Amino acid sequence: MRGFDSIRAKAVLAMALPSFILGATSCGDTDPATPAACLGGPSGFREALVDAPGPVRLEGEVAISDCLPRNQGVGPQESVGRSLLLVAGGLARQRDRGDGAETAALRDGYLVGAVRRAAGDSEGIHSALVDRITSAAGSGLGREPAQVRQAYERGLAAGLENG
Repeated sequence: MRGFDSIRAKAVLAMALPSFILGATSCGDTDPATPAACLGGPSGFREALVDAPGPVRLEGEVAISDCLPRNQGVGPQESVGRSLLLVAGGLARQRDRGDGAETAALRDGYLVGAVRRAAGDSEGIHSALVDRITSAAGSGLGREPAQVRQAYERGLAAGLENG
């Protein structure tokens, strides 16, 4: 019986440890609130990106980079990340169809720049998200005409500056 108890204790520890680690990293007084405007789904980001390359603000006041605060909790990070990925992928598909390709590229570039801006202040917790959004937004960009790639670069610079 003694060996069985040891195995069971190890199994319980193995199952409990990820929950403890996740809880320890996602709560506490260093976990800032994610603005409510950031948690409204992809449509809020799409609507706000209409203002790119000027400053893009959700609900008229929240920068995209404010949606990814330092030490952000796991739940809000997943919610915001999912919305941003859906927007980036949708803009890339729109660009690929030739449906306002330059505008879509500009907005995708802005989105990537804003997320990179946020990640620069987050001590690396958003680096995987930056990679995923950059990949989604840049999908097929190399095959686009020069003016579309230039629109993406203009958006990227604006997002880094104002995002």
